[in-house]
Amino acid sequence: MSYQLQEVSTHIAKNEYTKYQIIIPKKLVEKLGWHKKDQIVFDSDERNKRLILSRSNTLPEPKKPHMDYETFRQTIFWQLMSGPSTYKEMTLRDPKLPKSPSPIWVKRMKQEYPAFKREKDRNPKSTRYLRMVWSCGGK
Repeated sequence: MSYQLQEVSTHIAKNEYTKYQIIIPKKLVEKLGWHKKDQIVFDSDERNKRLILSRSNTLPEPKKPHMDYETFRQTIFWQLMSGPSTYKEMTLRDPKLPKSPSPIWVKRMKQEYPAFKREKDRNPKSTRYLRMVWSCGGK
């Protein structure tokens, strides 16, 4: 079996970055017992001019489970009941929140709950930066 080596180039500003790809047929991947998300490591045998591919024994770090809109909304409103807060402050209190809020969910919350607001505010620790403060009516 032989396969063609493919060159892929990307141009960023005035620099060109090149990498090479090898397409491995599905039947060979199945025969090796590899799976879609497996980590593949490689080593080179320069004397015999060979590239050795193998599946890594270490498992990739599991991803956080995705949060649905209803859970996100409830979590945000529970946190805002104690007063206005930035999203970063809320994620520190509840690490299950996504790293950054979905703009679609934020827009939906504004439409469903007119009392929900996100406003720019000067960061009290710095005169240079604005921060986005979230609030929910009352306080």
